[in-house]
Amino acid sequence: MELPEFDQKSFRSALGRFATGVAIITARGVDGRPVGVTANSFNSVSLDPPLVLWSLARTSSSLKAYEGAEEFAVHILGINQEHLSNRFATKGIDKFEGMDVGHAGVPLLDSCAARFRCRKVQRHDVGDHVLYIGEVIDFETCDGAPLLYVQGRYGEARRREAAGLSYDLEAARLGKDAILNLFSHAYVRILARVRAELDLLGLQQSASIILAAVAEGITEIDAVQQFSFDRDYHFSAEEQEMLIGQGLIGIEKGNVRLSPKGERAYRDLLAAMKRVEEDLVGGFTDGELSDVRHFLASVGNSDGDL
Repeated sequence: MELPEFDQKSFRSALGRFATGVAIITARGVDGRPVGVTANSFNSVSLDPPLVLWSLARTSSSLKAYEGAEEFAVHILGINQEHLSNRFATKGIDKFEGMDVGHAGVPLLDSCAARFRCRKVQRHDVGDHVLYIGEVIDFETCDGAPLLYVQGRYGEARRREAAGLSYDLEAARLGKDAILNLFSHAYVRILARVRAELDLLGLQQSASIILAAVAEGITEIDAVQQFSFDRDYHFSAEEQEMLIGQGLIGIEKGNVRLSPKGERAYRDLLAAMKRVEEDLVGGFTDGELSDVRHFLASVGNSDGDL
């Protein structure tokens, strides 16, 4: 039976709607060096015997080390461990710098929501990934909420109200002139215009964030990671490979650079954003523009919590 062809970007976006936890998988290669990657492919398989699985891209530079390792450890990250997720998703750096993981045995990270030490029992070649199944030989948990990942962004779990509880919806509803409602409607309209321009340019919103960061002089991989994280975007190893594959960026010695194609894409992006701004506020008077700028700057610089 012939399988249908999928647009990989759309397929990836659809998969991203499935919320997952975030895990770091560590092992020690046959040369004794520790390796680790960020992954959200972790899943349980069986309680008896206790089995778990995860998968690794065939293109991963760490593949050889995981192939040779007899054990691996799965670390389920907590809500305050985004920095670890970013670190282990970054290429070309010493991911274990400053960490005491010893010189033998599987490297173990501390203070995670949960940790599983596993003996590798099976591996399978599946498409463009290698799937590993491990038997859990030890595990532990810590207090605190887990870190979540959905649609390219970090998140956190919130418990739903118990069944049977109710509240006055009308009393809780914001009026149509409430500031948050006005912000929401404006945001939706602006985002729709921006996405339409990005579609015309063949760019994803995540790519535009990285292009903007590097074009403005933010080139160290850690700084780019932080810039993207501040905008609710995870510059993962897979995203890095995608942008490199598209010919938009290059990464060398821990620094990100724009390729000539990336520079052209950023110039086109700037022109598109100026068109959006002109469409949105081109009819405003100078006084109205001044008021809008002052208001938005005041909100953006506020230290209060919304």
